[in-house]
Amino acid sequence: MCASPTCRKFAPWLLCALWTASSGLAVGECSKGDEGHCAIAGGEAEESTLFIGDVGFEELSQALGRRPTSWKNKHIAPILASIGEGDYGEVARLRLVFRDEGRSAAAPASAAGAGAAPPQSAWVVKRVVPKSEEDVGSDERNLTEHWRFLEGFAVEAAAYESLAAPLGAAGLAMPKLLLATEPRPLGRPFTIIMEDLTERFPRGASGQVRRVHPKEREASLRWIAGFHAAFWENARAEERGLWRRGSFWIFDKLAQLEMREVPDGYSIPYLSADEVRRLRAAGPAIDARLAGRPAGTRHLDDAPAPRHRTLVHGDAKPENILCSPPDGTEVNCAGLDFGWVGEGYGTYDLIYMLWDVLATNQVEQLLQEYHEMLMARLPAGVGLEYTPAVMRQHFELCTLDFMRWMVGFRKLGREHFWAMPWAITVLREVLDKLDVGALLDSEEAYAEAVNREYPLAL
Repeated sequence: MCASPTCRKFAPWLLCALWTASSGLAVGECSKGDEGHCAIAGGEAEESTLFIGDVGFEELSQALGRRPTSWKNKHIAPILASIGEGDYGEVARLRLVFRDEGRSAAAPASAAGAGAAPPQSAWVVKRVVPKSEEDVGSDERNLTEHWRFLEGFAVEAAAYESLAAPLGAAGLAMPKLLLATEPRPLGRPFTIIMEDLTERFPRGASGQVRRVHPKEREASLRWIAGFHAAFWENARAEERGLWRRGSFWIFDKLAQLEMREVPDGYSIPYLSADEVRRLRAAGPAIDARLAGRPAGTRHLDDAPAPRHRTLVHGDAKPENILCSPPDGTEVNCAGLDFGWVGEGYGTYDLIYMLWDVLATNQVEQLLQEYHEMLMARLPAGVGLEYTPAVMRQHFELCTLDFMRWMVGFRKLGREHFWAMPWAITVLREVLDKLDVGALLDSEEAYAEAVNREYPLAL
């Protein structure tokens, strides 16, 4: 049995259950490993206690509107495993069964009566169990990253709640939140239980890396264009409990600490040491401009201008965009993993979404398609000043910003930096516009150049 708080803390992927009959004997069993199962043995138990992280049986039943009689769970992955972490909890798939059907709740019968839609039986459980500060250590970079992760988990919980209505109204699929326990104050364990979308959108399920089909690419652009349109120039990010600035690679304190660790003279097969120096010197000015304010120290306290800004997903890689099979007449998508949602220019998402596209002309075509999709989604008369030329300027700055992040990222950047030829070309063209091919004297000089070539009016 695994109903103890200690078990629930240190085996978060195990959806622990304990059913207790009137005799006081435990009559349910649950197992640790990739897959677990629990069920009531015999008749209805007088007292039932199902623990899913810190969610109890009664709380779960109330959220569902009925009482499950058994469940199965399957481990999916540790949280943050894709970036070499894995000590922040687990993600598991939960399937519930209800006694009155004698089978999965996906069967036609429903507690609501004949003809009613069947209740949802498949859920994804994200159980966040943060590292202790003792395990993180005293290193400033590690502590900064740790607290950034924790804020991201809390933002994700807020996003599933605050974005559901506007995205639903826009016809955009995202997991329905069943319930979430309180993530604040940061550092406490908490649980998110959300709809499992993998049956409707199997492409990309369980974080699978795949070759993106052209129909999936088109559908992903359509989804992200709808997402941006839903919050166009009305992000209200902090009001919604989201990041003030969206995207995981902004030039925040963590990125600044990482960049300090890049040695002078550092180069990679894609970029010479001189190009890395120029990119590094231009980084703060580019970040300021992407923050929606003029570059330069005298503008540090300026409020971001809302023009052309929206909510960005912030982590729009293919693994976070599930798709329906590409063999139908139209592919549809659903967004996942909203831990980096916040205010920004939509091109933050486009860079990550299009980074693996090889040909320059294909990138240009996809940008044009996105712009047309966005304009079609915005209300009449809105966004008319967001021309393809403006979008292109934002895209150029985001290209350099993303490459700056890869240069500095400790876990992956220095060993796995990669970019398509079009991205290298963009970087060189933008740097040449800013400094005419030679490192400028100061970061302030790059700020003046960014304001000249990429004015806030655009």
